[in-house]
Amino acid sequence: MYYGWRAKIGLILPATNTATERDFYMYAPEGVIALGQHIEFKAVTVDGLLKMGEHVMDAAKMLAFAGCDLLVYGCTTGSMVGGIGYDTNLIEEVKRETGVPMITTSVAVIDGLKTLGSKKICLTTPYPDEVNQMEKKFLEDSGFEVVALKGIPCKDPVDAVTAISYYTYDKLHKATKEVFTPEADTVFMSCTGLGIMDYIDIAEKSFDRPVIASNYATVWKALKTLGIKYDGPYIGKLFTL
Repeated sequence: MYYGWRAKIGLILPATNTATERDFYMYAPEGVIALGQHIEFKAVTVDGLLKMGEHVMDAAKMLAFAGCDLLVYGCTTGSMVGGIGYDTNLIEEVKRETGVPMITTSVAVIDGLKTLGSKKICLTTPYPDEVNQMEKKFLEDSGFEVVALKGIPCKDPVDAVTAISYYTYDKLHKATKEVFTPEADTVFMSCTGLGIMDYIDIAEKSFDRPVIASNYATVWKALKTLGIKYDGPYIGKLFTL
């Protein structure tokens, strides 16, 4: 059998990300494969995210050489860190250099929120305050109001990068419960390093709201961009739209 006969998706991921490839393999339809290329990421700070972005082009070229049909920069804050236009400029630059279209998690999240008709967001993250405020500004500059925000960063900044992988859904759910307000029409649990895509349906029932998570939105947007319909079990409202 020829793997990836429908599409090959090239994932550009932080070195420590252990969740995104798994989520693509779990939820991509038959005939779609994802190839991961990890890039250097040393600090969960604005400066660390910007430095990670310097490695995106090299990774994109390697994945393009592998014959990918679509490239994905799978980092939420990494694709938001330069403010409005940073992600779209990066997409255009990669397309110009490789000839392969690219999306980012930031593009996926914004498109997902707009598709859901979201206006007011309850945001939870595993980031420190510096990064949270950057993301809040990006979302608000994109036309949404962040009405509640909770970060649960690792206390030791040296371990923060690897610690994100250990933030399980129960921790995110508890943090969201602490700050959730009925004013919010959508819940957004941010970070592609979080392995929580399996819990979207549970979260939507708990909060009685549509829920967005970074990998969830990224898988949805990648399939939408490729024109491939998701045909698996129900995993939340966005995948029905």
